[in-house]
Amino acid sequence: MKEVRIILLVSLIAAFSSCIKDEMLHSEADILTCTVQGTVLKRQPRISNDKIVLMVKSNADLQRIAPVFTLTRGATIFPESGTPLDFSSPQYYTVTSEDRHWKKVYEVSCDTSALRKKYDFEHFELDTKQHYYLFYEMTENGSKQYLWSCGNELFDLIAAGSDPDNYPTTVSDAGKSGMCLKLQTKSTGVFGSWSDKPIAAGSLFMGEFESDSALIYPLKATRFGTPIDFLPSELTGYYRYKAGVVYTDKKGKIVPGAKDNFDIYAVLFETDAQLNTLDGANVLTSPSIIAIARIGESDRIESDEWRMFKIPFVYKQGKQIDLQKLEDDKYSLTVVFSSSIAGDLFRGSVGSTLYIDEVVLSEKTDQ
Repeated sequence: MKEVRIILLVSLIAAFSSCIKDEMLHSEADILTCTVQGTVLKRQPRISNDKIVLMVKSNADLQRIAPVFTLTRGATIFPESGTPLDFSSPQYYTVTSEDRHWKKVYEVSCDTSALRKKYDFEHFELDTKQHYYLFYEMTENGSKQYLWSCGNELFDLIAAGSDPDNYPTTVSDAGKSGMCLKLQTKSTGVFGSWSDKPIAAGSLFMGEFESDSALIYPLKATRFGTPIDFLPSELTGYYRYKAGVVYTDKKGKIVPGAKDNFDIYAVLFETDAQLNTLDGANVLTSPSIIAIARIGESDRIESDEWRMFKIPFVYKQGKQIDLQKLEDDKYSLTVVFSSSIAGDLFRGSVGSTLYIDEVVLSEKTDQ
């Protein structure tokens, strides 16, 4: 009997050790970063759940681009990181987790198109989980260009709406012409109140949203900017707006007499090796800013009818435009819409609703 007990004990220890070893193997199969050697990129690659977009210069040789990836711990990738491939059309990479139980396929594509000047918000799709809308533009060659981001992903973590139309950033068929952008400030429920994030403003901006840091550093989660090859003079478009009834602060407490309002602005800024994008903390204050176009307080009017906005870019005194840098994609632009002007600080009114349509960026001719 003693020998039997010893054998059983050894077997249990071996099984337990095997379980611990299995648990130590990671199950994530994600691409964390992507780089490309040389100067072919306009900006850092845009990485989403299962897509990577390499924004490359128009004269880049797409037939031999070799992206280098970093992966979640222990994961492997095929084709191998650093392999030169022909990116005249999208390439597909399969990432396998360390425990070999999970695989994820990434579509990696190159975007050589210039920044568009007209936006009508007719192009959108659901995210991979079919929870909320993603907006994109169509390039001249018929491919999708993902310029826009929003905070729907953070809302999904905190409050998760029941369908795409219940998220803060969505679409409407009541546009000035066809479809339009619909932004509505939403309650984030119990979890949002506990974390001092009682509301989520509807917003859309040119740039990227970093969901991994959103709960802890929400202002840093917004990465504003996309390369621009012309100098803008004016931002125009149409809006409709209705403020919510009850205004609350970040603790969810009612602020007597306070009234919500919306915001529309655009920022042109210079980039370098240290600064590629702006964020929620410096998008209107960074010393790298060249010009700002922002709707005036007196022009923020509640209306059931479509109203035109026409906002000039005000260039900073003393800022010199380097035409060579403009040609080399060293300037970036972001355009931002929000249903609550202080929504980034989690202050505003649930129900505040902003519709946007037919937005145009005009080019500055006296460069």
